Amino acid sequence: MDQAFAGRVSRPVLTVARKRLVQERRVPRAAHSMFGLLTFIGSGVLAYALSPSPVPAVAPLVIAVTCALGTGLGFGIYVLPAEYQGLPTTLTAVSGHDISRGTLLAGLTLGIPLTLLLTILSGIGSPVRVVELILVGVLGCLLCVCAITTSMALGMQFAYSTFVVVPSLPLASLPWMYGQQGNEPFRYAGQAIGVLVLVALPAFASYVGEIRRPVATELGVTPATIHIGAFVSSILLAAVLSVIAYRRAVRRFDAYQLP
Repeated sequence: MDQAFAGRVSRPVLTVARKRLVQERRVPRAAHSMFGLLTFIGSGVLAYALSPSPVPAVAPLVIAVTCALGTGLGFGIYVLPAEYQGLPTTLTAVSGHDISRGTLLAGLTLGIPLTLLLTILSGIGSPVRVVELILVGVLGCLLCVCAITTSMALGMQFAYSTFVVVPSLPLASLPWMYGQQGNEPFRYAGQAIGVLVLVALPAFASYVGEIRRPVATELGVTPATIHIGAFVSSILLAAVLSVIAYRRAVRRFDAYQLP
C-alpha cells in the first residue's frame, strides 16, 4: 500500500488505512461478513449453476451487491470499535476526513478487486453481454463505496459506553475484540443493507421483463435502453448517497464525545 499510494494521499489517511488493514488481518470482520453473505446468497446462484437450467442473468449483480455489503459492514460499521483502545488519542490526532478516507481506502483496497473478480466469474455461463458485465462491475465498485460510507455514518453513532470485550471471530489471531451491547449493531447493519438494496433496486428491476417491456413501450425505446438506463440510475444514486453518507460520517466523528 505504501508504494502504491505514497505521495498520492496524505500521511494521516495512509496511516489510518494501513492500521485498518492490519486490524482486518488480525480480526477479519470484513472477511467474515462477506463470507457469511456469499454463503447465504451465493448458494442460490451455485444451485442454478449446477442445475440443467442456465445461470440467471441477474447472478453477477447479486454477487456484486453481496460483496459490496460484506465490505461495507466489515469496514464501515466497526470504525469506532476498532479504535476503541486508542479512541481518545485518535479523536485528537486525526480529523473526520482522515479517518473516513483511510477507512474507505482500506475497504476499497480489498473490496473492489474481490468484487470485480467474483462478478466476472459469476458472469461465466450466464446470458450476460460484455457491456452489461462492465456496467455491473462499475456499479459494484460504486456500491462498495456506498456501503462503506453508509456503514461509517451509521457506525459513528455507537456510544463509547456501549463498547465491551467480546470473544473474537473464528480464524482470528486475537482471542478477543471490542463490540457493542444491545441490538444496535444489528439495527445499523439492517439499515445499511436496506440502503444498498434500494440503491441497486433500479438495476434489479430492469431484469424483470414485466417491468422493462411496458416502460420501454411507453417511452418508445428498446428494452435494452431501459436496461442500461436503470444501471445508470443506480450508479448515479450510489454516487450521490456516497457523498452524503461520507459527509455525515465526517461530521459525526468530529462531533463525537467521550463520557
